[in-house]
Amino acid sequence: MSVPIRPAPNPRWEPRPEEPSSLEIQDAVLEADDEDSYDEDVAKILTEIQSVTAVAELEARVAELEHELSRIRSGHLDEADMVTGELTIMKARIEDALGAVASTVTELRAEAAKAAELPEPVAPVIDEAALRDRVRAEIRPARDELVATTREEVNTRVAQMRIDLDASIN
Repeated sequence: MSVPIRPAPNPRWEPRPEEPSSLEIQDAVLEADDEDSYDEDVAKILTEIQSVTAVAELEARVAELEHELSRIRSGHLDEADMVTGELTIMKARIEDALGAVASTVTELRAEAAKAAELPEPVAPVIDEAALRDRVRAEIRPARDELVATTREEVNTRVAQMRIDLDASIN
């Protein structure tokens, strides 16, 4: 710190002060040196406090980030465990389905092999059209006889009804 500066005296109002003595100047210089050293000490302490505060803030932020990282990792582990469990269940279901398909295929192959071992039919294959014609030929005479008998009976009854009708009108 420097020697305090006093405003210049106004000659009209105040008398001019005396010049300071050398002792007063030395005291002022020592006092200024003490104040400068005090200011420097205060500045150093403030710088240290700021450094310590900055380090503490950084440590707190690092601790927060470590906690967040730990939480995220545990979340990922939980998700990975869940996905692994679901994949295990899906794998078991697929294996069951494939086992059922394989069993069905095996059964079908066995049945196909049995069918291939069966002998050819002993009787010849029947032609459906020929069978139909033969059945018609057997049924036709009986049908024609039934139709003829029914016609005669219907004609007889119709004739009888006409006779009865004519008799009742006359």
